[in-house]
Amino acid sequence: MHAEEDCPQQSEFIDKFLERESGRIKSWKGYQTIGKGYSICERTLPLNFKNLEQRIFEELNRLRQLQESVEQTLDEL
Repeated sequence: MHAEEDCPQQSEFIDKFLERESGRIKSWKGYQTIGKGYSICERTLPLNFKNLEQRIFEELNRLRQLQESVEQTLDEL
């Protein structure tokens, strides 16, 4: 997950967002928080994984759980 350069107050957004969600993100298997540059968190999936399309879909749905916190953090800035 990235906060691109057009994100309002990018570095403040990342700091506040990670304060709010780093615990949840770290509890997800394979995820790590970054908090540097524009990177918030990441997970690497091997390309030779069976049902890769389904796994990518599942990971995108997991990231959707962060939607409310993204909106709340943007509202606070």
